[in-house]
Amino acid sequence: MDDIGARGFSFFPGAPRTPGRALDAGTEVRETDIKPAQEIESKGPMVPDVIRKSGIEYLYLPRGRGIALTSGSVVELIEICLGEKVSCILVEEEHLPPSFFQLGTLEAGEILQKIRGYGIRIAAIVPPGRPYPERFRMMLVEETRGGHFRIFPDKQQAEEWFLRIT
Repeated sequence: MDDIGARGFSFFPGAPRTPGRALDAGTEVRETDIKPAQEIESKGPMVPDVIRKSGIEYLYLPRGRGIALTSGSVVELIEICLGEKVSCILVEEEHLPPSFFQLGTLEAGEILQKIRGYGIRIAAIVPPGRPYPERFRMMLVEETRGGHFRIFPDKQQAEEWFLRIT
């Protein structure tokens, strides 16, 4: 059996693994089956930070972590959100692969669909002036209305958004 659905984190190659048994198909997964990020034995470069400050709580993917936000890796981030009881994720631009901005790849749509199902919000820090493909700009306008994904020029503005929506 592959590691999808197993205890531990399998979506980031090279990430620290948590020993546990693989779950059979149809096995109910409870929140207690998900290991919170703070309990991972050796916090390696692939694990997001859990930020709790000033009335907000979120997962943060800072620069230099080598994590690409993909439709596969977002599943692990959702698991960590559930385990940590947080509903927001903040990512730096470097974690958004080029395929995220090309809507034809379906990467952004798959990621956003998965987070919507769990009521999770994602904010990305992208410096002003970055050019986006026209279809991606149109998607941003729609997402701004929906409240699950936004792009901000800095961390402070993203945190202010988290405060307003949580």
